[in-house]
Amino acid sequence: MLLIFYCHRTAIIGATVASTVAVVTAVMVGITVLRYKRKLKRKEGRMASIVANLNQGNGFAVYLIYSSVDEVFVRSAVFSPLNDKLKQVTGVGRDLVSIGDEQFRVGWNIYREIFMELSNVAVVVLSEGFANSVFCDQEIDIAMQLKKPVILLLKGDVDINQHSELIQLLFQTNVLFLFGYVDNEVVLKTTWNKVLELSTLIVKSLGELTIFSLCLKFDFCTLLYNTVFPPFKINFIKHALNIYTLREFAGVKF
Repeated sequence: MLLIFYCHRTAIIGATVASTVAVVTAVMVGITVLRYKRKLKRKEGRMASIVANLNQGNGFAVYLIYSSVDEVFVRSAVFSPLNDKLKQVTGVGRDLVSIGDEQFRVGWNIYREIFMELSNVAVVVLSEGFANSVFCDQEIDIAMQLKKPVILLLKGDVDINQHSELIQLLFQTNVLFLFGYVDNEVVLKTTWNKVLELSTLIVKSLGELTIFSLCLKFDFCTLLYNTVFPPFKINFIKHALNIYTLREFAGVKF
């Protein structure tokens, strides 16, 4: 028997190593798949909970932050299409986008009302008027303190250097989608479905990311997004954003 072992030692050792590697690999793959399924289940559960709360009349899906000088533009080009698409997707009949101070309680401190405002994502419309508004900057700070993902929308030829350091840091990455003019109207080259899908991915990933900025630059027909982790906001930033996943999801090619 010993002679047989020595004769076949190489084959036996090879078979043992191969079987061990196969078992270890199978276990690792099984653990990875299990963790992925659990993670996916948590995300779906989080989304289902959010939709259920919206159906019960609790809060909003999106909170709009913008300068009052852009009131007409925001209502026509941002609020209306986004609100309609959210209602269509969720099946909720009421408005799901909080705009201005319409939902604030009369007589209450406005900063307290912003803190108490329930929404999952903050959409910021940047413009020249926004750069001169201390109140708008404070709204962004509050959104960050509440750890809301931030979608950044650029209107017009914005001089980013006139904005706060935080906004400048948010404005650092590259073109993803295109805008264009049709019959003198601004038209999104991608669809609001795609924007909504990205927003949904953000919401599902809450707890794994803090800031996601989606910049729609109307006059230059570009849509940008980026992630930034400003050092002076480190207390609010706990998790890293998997930017590759979001870009891959958006169909971005580099």
